Amino acid sequence: MEMIEIQNATLAGGVIIGMMCPFDIQPWTAVLIGGLGGTVSCFGYAIYHPFLERLGFTDSAAVQMLHGIPGWLGAIFAAFACLANNNNYMYSYETQWQTTEYHSRTKEQQFGYIILAIVSTLLISIISGLITGVLINQPCCPRVNKKDMLIDHDFWNIHDQPRP
Repeated sequence: MEMIEIQNATLAGGVIIGMMCPFDIQPWTAVLIGGLGGTVSCFGYAIYHPFLERLGFTDSAAVQMLHGIPGWLGAIFAAFACLANNNNYMYSYETQWQTTEYHSRTKEQQFGYIILAIVSTLLISIISGLITGVLINQPCCPRVNKKDMLIDHDFWNIHDQPRP
């Protein structure tokens, strides 16, 4: 395991728990959910990331393992937290949002809205990624060798490095 994996795992823990912020959860629950995010992130770096690279996908910053999968899991946890009742959480859906002006959703409806947001976010990201892939493969875009993909000085002015 490398230090970058540990650093990103700590950030992934914050990403996964971020959707749970409106809920007053117990500290052990936050540690459990954040730890799950870090674990998923580390396994993603170790197993899933190399698998994607073998398939030809390039994720130079491993955004999928830091934001994608932990964010998706955090949204799933938040959706199910909406279904909790007042006996389980101090600030469950009924006490947190039900009394808010202009909100007349039930907790089941809010669960559906969060699931719909997850699905629509996935669809938008997949479609925009496919469109970007098609556009970047057009003849007007410069080709970059695979070994030079992470070298930015060909396309950007880097203040401490002269242009080649």
